[in-house]
Amino acid sequence: MSDSRPSVTIRMPPALMEQLKARAAARSHSMNAEIIQRLEQSFYNETFIKANDDMAQVNFTLAMDLFEWKKEILDHVENDPKSTEAERAIAAHEFAKAERHMRFLFASATLSEPLKAELAKRQNK
Repeated sequence: MSDSRPSVTIRMPPALMEQLKARAAARSHSMNAEIIQRLEQSFYNETFIKANDDMAQVNFTLAMDLFEWKKEILDHVENDPKSTEAERAIAAHEFAKAERHMRFLFASATLSEPLKAELAKRQNK
């Protein structure tokens, strides 16, 4: 019975070859199995980064919309002569919360470079 899978010959730096050999031995894998597993993992990582970016974009969009909405409320309350001091204080507090949330998202998120650039463009509008 012959193996119908394609065969590939590659050149690699000796240090990388030694790393692969060591990892394959440590995990009781053949070199072939180690290389295939690492290649498959790289595709999984790309898919995960894309999904993570999609979720981050939704979170940022919602946070920006909330921030803009709280700003509109604050502006309305501050310019309405009928609004009370308590209403102005609550609106200012809610706007500050939305602003802190935005800063936290930008500071803590791990984003791909294309998504960072897109969000920076949107933030500067």
